[in-house]
Amino acid sequence: MIFIFGLSSIPDYGKESGQFLYFISPSIQNFLHIPEFGILAYLWMLALNKNKNSLLKPGLWTVGISISYGFLDEIHQLFVPGRYASFGDIIFNILGIIIGIAIYSLIKHRRVAQGESARFTSGRSRGSNPAPPTNKK
Repeated sequence: MIFIFGLSSIPDYGKESGQFLYFISPSIQNFLHIPEFGILAYLWMLALNKNKNSLLKPGLWTVGISISYGFLDEIHQLFVPGRYASFGDIIFNILGIIIGIAIYSLIKHRRVAQGESARFTSGRSRGSNPAPPTNKK
């Protein structure tokens, strides 16, 4: 969140200021909201997911915290010289949040599926646990 705040605090004085953001087109700057808030949402899910069975509660908290921060960030930009608040930025923030939660969910479900398959085949897939001998007479 500090990183996003830092980027939002950079004033826009135009081309003569030589800022790195000026050399990035505004449309690309708008799309950068998606990975910013996607990473933010992913990290919130990682921090809040204490219950390994359900993603609903951490997902709702992540959405609430991340969207609230996005609104506050847009309000903050009203006070930064050369910056302005944008409804489009909020939409990109929300899209990034959804993508971040989706990526977290996919990774979590994939790990759970791999863990279950490993539990059912533990030791048998590589021959380390051979079949028991049979008693034939």
